[in-house]
Amino acid sequence: MRGIFDNIETCFEEQRTPEKAEKTSQKLHLKRPLRDFFRHYQLLEGDYYLQRELDKLKHDTLQTAILPSALTLEDMTHEIFNLIRSFSFVSEIGEDPEDYSISETIVDD
Repeated sequence: MRGIFDNIETCFEEQRTPEKAEKTSQKLHLKRPLRDFFRHYQLLEGDYYLQRELDKLKHDTLQTAILPSALTLEDMTHEIFNLIRSFSFVSEIGEDPEDYSISETIVDD
């Protein structure tokens, strides 16, 4: 998911138009339907687990109505993308959930 989100974030940062995408051989630009991006997205690694997760994501985005067929990044807006991304990870790799627990302080009267 991080790789996918990074690609989408870069597209927003570059304000990538169809013309810019064509010059740089990028498959994603702000006016292209997101379904096309997910249809053609490929992993660089040969990790079986990641491929299985990508296959699930592709199924959900392409075979269900969860993602409207004509939705583009331009329609979604950068603000909505950031909101979606903020709810996408429970924790980061290497973080200890105990770091976020509230410790109780006992105060004697």
